[in-house]
Amino acid sequence: MDTISAVGGRRSIRQFSQKKIGKKVLLDLADGARMAPSAANLQPLHFLIVNDSDISARISATLKWATHLGNWEPKKNKVAPAFIIILFDSVLKPSGYEYEAGMAAENIMVCAASMGLGSCCLSVFNKKRMNKMLEIPERYVPILAIALGHPAEKSVVEEEVGSLKYWRDNEGNMHVPKRSAKSIVHYNSF
Repeated sequence: MDTISAVGGRRSIRQFSQKKIGKKVLLDLADGARMAPSAANLQPLHFLIVNDSDISARISATLKWATHLGNWEPKKNKVAPAFIIILFDSVLKPSGYEYEAGMAAENIMVCAASMGLGSCCLSVFNKKRMNKMLEIPERYVPILAIALGHPAEKSVVEEEVGSLKYWRDNEGNMHVPKRSAKSIVHYNSF
């Protein structure tokens, strides 16, 4: 799959089959993340791979999955079989890591899409609980959790018509309105 297709085809997937993802694939995704740009090349990010189904289920239960849909969460038999937790080293770089984490997360998700995997980037969770659950030393702070797996749902992009809120139809498919390129892309001046 070419890069443009991977970017265009990357959708947030929140329900997954329980098929395992191989360790090499997860390592490749983390390796892609570490290649993201880093200000002053400080490289303050660390990547914690979780592929144990019990731990993945516990992580899933701590996350806010789709805030526009209320208290929605994946069905118990459709939780992500793997996660990559993006952490920053608060001693090395106590602030200004957000852009780097975002670029690393996008690398993970685009690479996952190119491999036929689904992903969802989540930022709302109890960081202290995550640290305790995953035995993360205090100096490392989890900032993003990337859910990974083989999609067990469909996510459809459609042009925005009056609302940007995503929604689920009766078949459980996610619909994600996007502004048109024509409405947000400008040439040479606004």
